[in-house]
Amino acid sequence: MGTMIQRKGLTEGDFRGDRFIDRDKDLNLQGNNEVLNLTQANIIKEIHSSFLDVGADLLLIETIFDTLNAKAAVYAIKQYCGRKMLIFL
Repeated sequence: MGTMIQRKGLTEGDFRGDRFIDRDKDLNLQGNNEVLNLTQANIIKEIHSSFLDVGADLLLIETIFDTLNAKAAVYAIKQYCGRKMLIFL
């Protein structure tokens, strides 16, 4: 995912989008891929759609900093798939 974002060659302005154009100008957002969910949702959707277009049945979003939500996601995936799965967090 990160590599596909990097291939877009996004600038600081792209990361800021309209939403953060005038906020905290001393804070560099370039490279903060999570902020793109708010400022460039179309790019994130395009990348996710590309995985589905080539046959992926399931997209799992991994996060390092939100263990509780990650565990909830694993639980939901296991319920959805209806079988035992080995998933590493």
